[in-house]
Amino acid sequence: MTAPLILNAVLRGQLGGHTAAWRVSRAEIAANTTLEYWAELAGILEDARFDTLFLADTLAVPDDPATPLQWPLDPFILIAALASATSSIGLVATHSTTFNDPFTTARQLASIDHLTKGRAGWNVVTSLDDNAALNYGRDRLPEHDLRYDIAQDYVAAVIELLHGWAPDALVADRDSGELVRRDAVRAIDHAGPYHRVRGPLHTTRTPQTVPLLAQAGGSPAGVDLAGRYADIVYTRQLDIHGAVDYRRRVRAAAVHHGRAAHHVRILPGVVPVVAGSRGEALDRVEELRRTDAAARARHGYAAGGPAAESSGHRILAGTAIEIADDISRWHDAGALDGISVHVNVLPDDLEVFAETVVPLLRRRGLIESAYEAGTLRDRLGLPTPDADESGFSPRWEPATAEASG
Repeated sequence: MTAPLILNAVLRGQLGGHTAAWRVSRAEIAANTTLEYWAELAGILEDARFDTLFLADTLAVPDDPATPLQWPLDPFILIAALASATSSIGLVATHSTTFNDPFTTARQLASIDHLTKGRAGWNVVTSLDDNAALNYGRDRLPEHDLRYDIAQDYVAAVIELLHGWAPDALVADRDSGELVRRDAVRAIDHAGPYHRVRGPLHTTRTPQTVPLLAQAGGSPAGVDLAGRYADIVYTRQLDIHGAVDYRRRVRAAAVHHGRAAHHVRILPGVVPVVAGSRGEALDRVEELRRTDAAARARHGYAAGGPAAESSGHRILAGTAIEIADDISRWHDAGALDGISVHVNVLPDDLEVFAETVVPLLRRRGLIESAYEAGTLRDRLGLPTPDADESGFSPRWEPATAEASG
């Protein structure tokens, strides 16, 4: 039986991915900083039974003042806040390995996975912008492949930290007075080429043990990182044959690292523009383009390029049936395991996609009709990543016979 498509919603920008989105959205731009706004978006997605809500991020104000992703809230804080506003959808936050440290990241992820009852995810990025480096006291980013080497070591340390508490470490026996098994709370003693971490975390093992890991690299170093660690891969693919090849390369990298090929899922980005006809949909794309161009000219901004409107992802302009047909064709060709849905305008275009395209995909048996019980990993059929526990050591000395009885 073919695995269902994974539906991943990528929420970018203040009110959508298009630079003109804030000018036409039914929402007010100030709503972007309110929990009510994000809870509304999450509600749309849960009603449509999306698997994951995925938050993009940036660590600096961009050089182009008209760029739509200018002031995102901290994604880890936002998905923690959405824990109580949602019940089923996976919550995936972007978080850089270049400007953070493994212990803090592991602690934050563990906390969020507990709060969401096993629905947390981490999009592992290495950061792309030298402006971010300046915000963190550095002149520039490390070079590309070095950033990925650092990320490999970073993710390994985080996974080890998340394994530091054994599943049965917490005893809490009020009769005997034993709180934890001393030998089951372990220092990880990670000593990698870029990070040294003793551990353990001071947080019990979480529902997923390791929250879902996402990654978006397209370079050889990025493909290797995805093959080693990623559960889902968010990618730009414009051509069906290139997408088939990319999926094959990532799966081969997974096998090279001792994983099953189907344990890494490829989710190319698409920008759906749904209308009564393809011509009408293309007119909407052009109208947004004209709106953006006119505003840029009026305020003296540089002209935008068409790729920036979609963040380089494939634009699907047409009727709901045409868009569902396209997704089905890519699925049948082995080009994807799911889709990462960007929309030009939030919440407007997200509502239209959820109300028109999603039911068609469901009728074709490509997506599930209801959430299954269990953690995000359980629902997606993804195993918990292993950790090298050979260097782990108990945090405390074993109890003596006299002390224990």
